[in-house]
Amino acid sequence: YLLFQGFDAPAIVSQKRPEIPKAKQDEQPIPVAIFQLEDADLLNFMSGGLTGSRGIVSGKIKIAGAMELAEQLEQIFSKAKGAEKTLAYLEQKRGRSERAKARL
Repeated sequence: YLLFQGFDAPAIVSQKRPEIPKAKQDEQPIPVAIFQLEDADLLNFMSGGLTGSRGIVSGKIKIAGAMELAEQLEQIFSKAKGAEKTLAYLEQKRGRSERAKARL
């Protein structure tokens, strides 16, 4: 699960479904979106192989909460060059793994 709680709180990644925070009495509720997906599907999304809309239609990504916030995730990730950074990170990890195997 991924829980996004507006702009001032960090995202939460959890194996259990997190509780949606409640607004205090005099406050407007903050927009909250919860994403449920398997690890492999998250990696596929992060590396650019799965779009948000295709993931939702196929049932690989389930969303609860503020859809307008959820719809922005793919745009934000794209603007931040998330797929490129994910692929570079995976390539770096692969290189480390291969070097470690060569040492054995």
